[in-house]
Amino acid sequence: MDIERLAYNIKYYREQNGWTQLQLADLMLVSRSVIAKWENGAVKPDIDALTRMSQLFHISLDRLVSNHRLRDDLMKDAEREYQAGLKPLDAETVALADYLMMHPDVKEQIYHVKDMPFKKQQSLFRLMNAMMQEFDLYHS
Repeated sequence: MDIERLAYNIKYYREQNGWTQLQLADLMLVSRSVIAKWENGAVKPDIDALTRMSQLFHISLDRLVSNHRLRDDLMKDAEREYQAGLKPLDAETVALADYLMMHPDVKEQIYHVKDMPFKKQQSLFRLMNAMMQEFDLYHS
C-alpha cells in the first residue's frame, strides 16, 4: 500500500464529501489530529479505520487503499461538470489540449510525470519552475 497515495485518497474523498478534518474525525470517533496525520502520511490508519472510512465515503476499501488513479476521478468530475454546463471550457484549456495534440512528445512526457509518485512530481515541478525562471532571465 502506497502511503502517499492513501493519504491523498483520504483527503480527496473527505473533501468530496464536503467535510472538514474535524467532521470526519467526529464520524470516525478519533481526534482531528489523527485525520491530519493520515492525510499527510505521517501515520497509516489501521484496517478498522480504513473499513469505516470506505463506508463513510461510500467507496470500496480497495478504491480507498489502491493505486487507482484519482486523477481519473478528477477527470470524471470535471467532465460531469462540463457536461452539466456548470463550467465552460476556458480558452487556456482548449489551447493546452491543442498544443498536446500537436506535440505528442510533450503529451508522452506528461503521461510519464502523471504516473510518478506525488513527491517526485512536486520535485520535478520545482525543478521545471527554477529552469524556466533561469531561461526567462537569460533570454528576455
